[in-house]
Amino acid sequence: MHDYGASLFGNTFDIFTGQNSYMNKLFPLVFLSLMSSAVFSQERDSVVTLPEVVITAEWMINEQVDRSFAAKFPESYDILWRKLNKDYLIKFIEGDVKHQSLFRKNGSIKYDIIYVTESHLPKKISDLVKHAYSDYTIQNGARVERGDQEFWIVNLEGTRSYVVVRVENDEIEQVKKIIKSVPGR
Repeated sequence: MHDYGASLFGNTFDIFTGQNSYMNKLFPLVFLSLMSSAVFSQERDSVVTLPEVVITAEWMINEQVDRSFAAKFPESYDILWRKLNKDYLIKFIEGDVKHQSLFRKNGSIKYDIIYVTESHLPKKISDLVKHAYSDYTIQNGARVERGDQEFWIVNLEGTRSYVVVRVENDEIEQVKKIIKSVPGR
């Protein structure tokens, strides 16, 4: 008879039957040891009541700003507040349009910017831009309200360049033109 076993601490382990006289004796001892430590550790575990923790923000939203914002933008949602020096920058959505507004600490608004696609541009603005830049397509735009001033920034794309225009009081001014890079040149 061949011995297909391996010696483990002087005992034979049969690789066909999985029998090991040493392992058969050692397994119950290891099992009992693990179970007893688990039982004792459960007895040592107890409920520890920690002191109450109160989390506070570094800054509070000014009540005047909060009231002014709520009055001006009552249908807003997804509101994100940021303190910017002494002012409050608020990013939010109202009527499916993204806004970014800056309020002074007294509650007055410094500016409001809305970001729109071509479909949300006023027809008058869209028509003016399309007439002046007929070889370009409108990509998106932004309306800036600052005090009594209101103007639009419109981004356009042509076959060879990008153009940024400013529209105020029915006048169009080209702010920037960027030539597209041509592959292979």
